[in-house]
Amino acid sequence: MIGDADHVLPIPPGAIGLRLIDADVLLTLQGREQYLIGRDGGGGDEPEADLGPHGGREMGLSRRHARLSRLGGQLLLEDLGSANGTQLNGDGVRPGTPVRLEHGDLVRFGRLLVRIELGRPT
Repeated sequence: MIGDADHVLPIPPGAIGLRLIDADVLLTLQGREQYLIGRDGGGGDEPEADLGPHGGREMGLSRRHARLSRLGGQLLLEDLGSANGTQLNGDGVRPGTPVRLEHGDLVRFGRLLVRIELGRPT
């Protein structure tokens, strides 16, 4: 994971940007087909996208909250049975049912709001 909280960085081609709206932080995920989104609980199985340092615990983010995965050129979001749920553009995401993400979608993990930004090919 790469990112820079103090500067606006372009999203590299093929990468996934998670822009934490309230924290004005951009996290960039790159190089994997799947990413666990959550917060570090100190018991192994650490998330590739650890949102704990950005208010995740206080905003109701579970340790294993959701998964982002690539399948057939699509980016999918799946809630992993989180305690406080996941929303996509204001609609609830049913646990265990992947939904397709697009550039600019707004995802709420508990109360933590994130905008999805996809790196475009150059």
